[in-house]
Amino acid sequence: MEWLLTFLIATIFELLALNTRFNIFGCKYSYLIKPQFLKLPLIIPFGWATARIFTNGFIGFMLFDLLLDPMAIRLGWWQWERKGLWFGVPLTNYFGWAIVYFSVEGIKKWLV
Repeated sequence: MEWLLTFLIATIFELLALNTRFNIFGCKYSYLIKPQFLKLPLIIPFGWATARIFTNGFIGFMLFDLLLDPMAIRLGWWQWERKGLWFGVPLTNYFGWAIVYFSVEGIKKWLV
């Protein structure tokens, strides 16, 4: 259930950020990898849901993102409209992923 919740919530927030003005990640970005659905590569929600399962709680989830985002920029997987302080990643991105994490936790508690 946790994997599916993370997949769905990450997908919703990503699609909103990529296609509307509602962007919890705080800065415009674009993905360079394919295939995509509404500007979102199909692999991204799978990656976040899997990371949520294999990381230990909030700190693990955030550490995963702190490592993944700079690496992904260097590999050409995605790019930010403006460079941020953490190896090119805007710090607001991490607030956005905190919102994703706590949204999953909140919905999970509500469903149980």
